[in-house]
Amino acid sequence: MMKEYAKLGFMTKALHSGHGCGMKRAEKMQSALKDVSPWLSEASFESLAFEASFAALDGGNSAVAFASSYAAWSCLLRTLCAEGTNVILSSRVCCGTRRLICRILEEMGAAAKFVDSDHPCQTEQNIDDDTRAVITESLAAPMMSVAPLEALSRVARRQGVPLVIINTLATSALCRPIEFGAHVTVTEAAPFAASGGASACVVTDGANFDWREWSEKFPQLTRADAEFGGASFSSLFGNGAFGAKMRFLAMRGANYMTSEGEAERLRSFLRTLGLRMGRQSENALAAAKFLAAHELVCNVRYPGLAGHPQNDMAQVYLKNGCGAVLSFELKRREAQKEFMEALRLISAAASPEGMTSTLFKNEEAAARLCLAVGCEAAADITADLGQALNAALARL
Repeated sequence: MMKEYAKLGFMTKALHSGHGCGMKRAEKMQSALKDVSPWLSEASFESLAFEASFAALDGGNSAVAFASSYAAWSCLLRTLCAEGTNVILSSRVCCGTRRLICRILEEMGAAAKFVDSDHPCQTEQNIDDDTRAVITESLAAPMMSVAPLEALSRVARRQGVPLVIINTLATSALCRPIEFGAHVTVTEAAPFAASGGASACVVTDGANFDWREWSEKFPQLTRADAEFGGASFSSLFGNGAFGAKMRFLAMRGANYMTSEGEAERLRSFLRTLGLRMGRQSENALAAAKFLAAHELVCNVRYPGLAGHPQNDMAQVYLKNGCGAVLSFELKRREAQKEFMEALRLISAAASPEGMTSTLFKNEEAAARLCLAVGCEAAADITADLGQALNAALARL
């Protein structure tokens, strides 16, 4: 039944997952944790159903939904790292997430080593005996670069560390990194929550890393744990030890787990994720082509464009679309303010959110503008961009 289910299309899974074998696995894991540590808090039925759905769509073994990005990264890093260890962190990861990861590592007495993970050789050269993970994004703003997932997974496998992929911009509708050898994915909920305002963060375990083979590196998973009734996570859960430890920490942490109402809301958004991301990807490609042809615009970055330096990689890892976000520059920097003020349909925002198109500035590259394309008619989006560009051009 599991193999037959795996062959189903994404939308079929989105509509029917959240029960069956995935739900039974989540309930079994929670029950095993409670048996060993009875004082743990319970996860709600809706939370387990949402996590089972998410794991199925991500192609993973299990998923844990956290109430915030801080809770997710705190548990993830404390599961893998200890004082004196480090992680390889791609410079492509968005600055907000980089700062959060570095702050948590610093609190632990651990560190981040920055590399350009578009070059797997550089990543491998920076891994040492104290490295506990390689972390990068599948699709990263503002340059909209695509991670070489298979090459990085080979490096991680050779060096005995898990590959952690942040999959927020692509989502499982467009890219499933575990299918390309990644071991863990991290996805913030806000971009796939149709109405915005979501703060949850989901961590998916592929259960495809042999923790016992590298037991000296990961004692938190492979050695007897007094807090866990004297058992080890790997002895009870095998390769699924990481997901079990994450659930253990979520159930133990104060306000770390998603509420029942939030989980129910997020699960409803998953049912239409494939439709929305498909439409937004089509619209983003149309907007990118339109912008690339305008006389005031330069350096448009969208992986779906033939001229993007990683378009060939996007055809491998992003077959169902290249996401909703693109970035570009204006040839005349002084026109930026006028352009943004002239937009009518597209709103200016601090960050992308929901199904409507928003324009926002990238905090690392001030000259670049990022456009998160919504589900409106493509012609209406390009018409609004056109009239705003022409208005800015007329004022120069």
